[in-house]
Amino acid sequence: SELYTKLCRSFDSDCADAACDKMEEYGLVNDEEYCKAKTEYLINVKKCSLGETRAKLLTLGINKDIIESCIDLYNKDDEAENLRVLIEKKYLHKLDQPQKVIAALMRKGFGYYEIKSALNDLQIETEDDY
Repeated sequence: SELYTKLCRSFDSDCADAACDKMEEYGLVNDEEYCKAKTEYLINVKKCSLGETRAKLLTLGINKDIIESCIDLYNKDDEAENLRVLIEKKYLHKLDQPQKVIAALMRKGFGYYEIKSALNDLQIETEDDY
């Protein structure tokens, strides 16, 4: 889908479709392998949440079933570790306003209780009325 879209910028839709079919026939295009590699990159390098990873893969036009099979390779422990690392690297200096940090992490797809748990593990005090 992403390849087709890029080819359509320079060629008509019939040529783009034919090129995609040939590339698939030769084994040059494999959504499952691409999805696995992109999932690994988003989770292990970019420290994205599982939800954010799922959303980004959907925007690339990858089939939902393929995405779910790739996401299923990771678990909540991986996500919790990513959250802890993300807090330590990116948000530690901003923790004078913990509610803003919580809001930012929630926008990145992490759950409220997972964030609170990670902050508690790091022994960071937050207000419970958020």
